[in-house]
Amino acid sequence: SPSVLRLAVPQVAAADLGEYKAAVCVYLNGGNDGSNCFVSLEEGGYREYALARGKLALASQSLLPVQASTTQQRFGFHPNLVGLRDLFRRNKLAVVANVGTLSRPVTREQYLAGSVTLPYSLFSHSDQSKQWQTAKTTETGGQLFGWGGQIADSLRVMNGPAVYPSITSVTGAH
Repeated sequence: SPSVLRLAVPQVAAADLGEYKAAVCVYLNGGNDGSNCFVSLEEGGYREYALARGKLALASQSLLPVQASTTQQRFGFHPNLVGLRDLFRRNKLAVVANVGTLSRPVTREQYLAGSVTLPYSLFSHSDQSKQWQTAKTTETGGQLFGWGGQIADSLRVMNGPAVYPSITSVTGAH
């Protein structure tokens, strides 16, 4: 069975912080099967998921059910993501799915015909990772600054006298 990302939800995530809001983006450098983290439980959506995933598909009854507040669609978190499911239910977590470097949806036929603009080096994991982190799909080198850092720089004035950096890595320079 595939290994599953196990997340511990710290006490601070459960604390009542009043009106305080933060955008926390976690970049997983591989090792996560995103298609099995958050799955549609709608009849057609789950059927398509199970067909596409084959033996990797999770049984629908094993998923932790939630309902989207905006669309009323039903989804399920992976059974090991109880903490994320609980945050989602309390409207303290949002799921942003199907993100990538394409500027618009592309069919296989369009790709094969070369009739649409595609990101540089589309099937290169390292190039796509760099493009996702910088939001620049046409640049291949040089100094690239990430969108997260740019947002942090523009919102810095909202942090008052805080001296703790708004962008922090616990694993080094990545």
